[in-house]
Amino acid sequence: TEEEANAAVREVGWLNDRMLGVMRFSGQTPWERHPDGDELLHVLEGEVEITILADAGPTRVTARAGSVLVCPQGLWHRQYAREPVTILFGTPVITSEISLLDDPRAPA
Repeated sequence: TEEEANAAVREVGWLNDRMLGVMRFSGQTPWERHPDGDELLHVLEGEVEITILADAGPTRVTARAGSVLVCPQGLWHRQYAREPVTILFGTPVITSEISLLDDPRAPA
């Protein structure tokens, strides 16, 4: 739910136009994309599978504690964690988009 998502995120500050924050969650996040820039993810604790919807098809990456990943500008992505995971992120949130569709690229 939106309430659970908001409770999982703690804002740390801002770096230029990026919100820096920490989130701790398990389960699957909604799809999101950031038209105005890349998103930086640094896994602090746990493990997460990140799916990115690229033109060539979905790409899945498993990131473990210590991993750093960049989600490219404009590409839909979501995360799935079987167990709780803690992630530091830098996100251009002002124009971020969220989707609960199975495939957010599909026409409405």
